[in-house]
Amino acid sequence: RFSPNARHEDTAVYVAHVCPKTRGELVEMGFDREQVYALPAYNRVDDQDTESATIDFFRYQESSAAVEEVELCEEYARIDVDGDGIAERVKVFRVENEILRYQGVPVIDEMTGGQAVDDRGEPLFEEGELAVETVEEQPFSVFCPFPRPHHLIGYSLADKVMDIQYLRTMLARQMIDGMAFANLPRYEVSETLSGENTLEDILNPIPGAPIRVRSPGAINAIGSNFDVGASLTAMEWAAGERESRTGITRLNQGLDADALNKTASGTAMMQAQGQQIEEFIARNMAEMMSRFFMKLYRLMRSAGEPMKLKVDGKYRMVNPRDWPDDICVKVRVGLGTNSKDKRVQARFALLGPMTQAIEQGLAGPEHAFNWMDGIARDTGIGTGDEFMYNPDDPEVQARMAQDAQEPSPDVIEAQGKVEVMREKAAFEAELAAFKAEAQLALEAAKIDGQLDLAAYRAENEARLAAMKARFEARMKVEMSDNRPGGSLAE
Repeated sequence: RFSPNARHEDTAVYVAHVCPKTRGELVEMGFDREQVYALPAYNRVDDQDTESATIDFFRYQESSAAVEEVELCEEYARIDVDGDGIAERVKVFRVENEILRYQGVPVIDEMTGGQAVDDRGEPLFEEGELAVETVEEQPFSVFCPFPRPHHLIGYSLADKVMDIQYLRTMLARQMIDGMAFANLPRYEVSETLSGENTLEDILNPIPGAPIRVRSPGAINAIGSNFDVGASLTAMEWAAGERESRTGITRLNQGLDADALNKTASGTAMMQAQGQQIEEFIARNMAEMMSRFFMKLYRLMRSAGEPMKLKVDGKYRMVNPRDWPDDICVKVRVGLGTNSKDKRVQARFALLGPMTQAIEQGLAGPEHAFNWMDGIARDTGIGTGDEFMYNPDDPEVQARMAQDAQEPSPDVIEAQGKVEVMREKAAFEAELAAFKAEAQLALEAAKIDGQLDLAAYRAENEARLAAMKARFEARMKVEMSDNRPGGSLAE
């Protein structure tokens, strides 16, 4: 319920939620038990007018007073409760003309120290506070398919086509009546030329049966100018008006026999035009849901406890009290521009420019991830982190930083070549020094004549071969360690 001049649920002077509650439910909500069981009962049958409605909504005889229903009003009204001249939003629980009270504290019996009871043995409580409190906002969000300017409630789909439905009903009734009159026309009967059985024969039409008259010409059929085509044309016009108002056409619901020769693109365009009304209603509902989630967000921020939420595919501990004061809610439903298939087409059209931007350094991994995440969400197959790493993830950032510190395979290969060249130069210098030392020893042996030249040459060649073998083995190990991808031994 709301005040008649309400334009929006958040600015309305009065809004309320009215529903039947059992007395037991009110006691569970914390209201005074004695007051609750003294409230007048609510009988929804009194609101019904017809006998069938009375049968459909008949309320069974309650087995106890605890399940008897009362009409509870949860009201949010703007009232100046503190006398400062400013109307505050006040929340009130009311039944009929009586404001409910919360259950008071138990009355303590001074003699026994326990809870006092009355003459009937019922526990006694002190008088509780009235169920009246000041709140920051009311909890309702109102949805209307077709809003009206400066009105809280607009029009429904039935309001837009109810007159057309009445018109089609009238045209269909007249068409059937016209067909009946054409098949069974009325007659003009002469009282002087008709017999005593003439009217009986006319009122009981039997195919091929005679009509008894005293003289020919006593009966003349009254001609009917009924044209069934005109009625069908008028009904088709009314159906077209309904489709133009609602956007729900025959092509939206299935192929029509007269539309089988249309092209696929033409049919798709007609369906897209018909879906505009549906998207308009969906956007109005999304706007209502955004206001609802904003209220829920503020409620969680003020009274929520730390909890685990799934963020980017991982469960994390969050504290609603640390959230910002306000958030921005975006509605993704548009009139022909933000449908799912159009968003997917637009994202693929941006793939080429985004690739060029990444190659030129104008975009990075986060932009590629945003594109993948949008494609996954629009197609309904998941989220972006199911197909590629999220560059904003701390673990991914640490891994990328570690990879950046490690040298690339090309650098490792170049370093290995330099080390091989350095080892080769050192070996050649060592080999030259050995040859020079061996030559000097040979010359000295020739002078002294104390050495077998052949044995000495063979010994030197063996030592030289051993040095070459050790060098080649060491070179193979160093090349294995310095190759791209790691050591061959590993």
